[in-house]
Amino acid sequence: AQAHLDSLKLRQNTVLRLAEWILDKQQDFFIFGPIGLAPLTLKETAQALGLAESTISRAANQKYLACPRGVFALRYFFTQAVDAGEDGEGTSQSAVKAILAQLISNENKQKPYSDEALSRLLQQQGIDIARRTVAKYREALNIPPAHQRKP
Repeated sequence: AQAHLDSLKLRQNTVLRLAEWILDKQQDFFIFGPIGLAPLTLKETAQALGLAESTISRAANQKYLACPRGVFALRYFFTQAVDAGEDGEGTSQSAVKAILAQLISNENKQKPYSDEALSRLLQQQGIDIARRTVAKYREALNIPPAHQRKP
């Protein structure tokens, strides 16, 4: 029975450490929303916490974080970098999708942006992604192509 209790305490400690790590690494998300989401990987987290990647994966699985912005699965905070430069830094996929959705919501409804135009606008903001990637993210957000967004 004591071994079982110790195991539960260890699991609780791991989840708590993981949540604290996420809070520390994703501070901009809690201030600015999805646009502030930084790239974060399970591997990076595992190395920082001194645990196995599979342990981090299991700890994040089906666990949630409640904050003023809502309730989010811990997995939500793990996102790959887009346009990572030589330093390995980049913008998270979630942040790029949020910026893309914002650009489309603010576009002139009579002349909606094409995927190529959206790619150029993102490049002006320092996010270098291809037109195909813009199309893939737009489809993931359930946003129709430009010709279907015209009134």
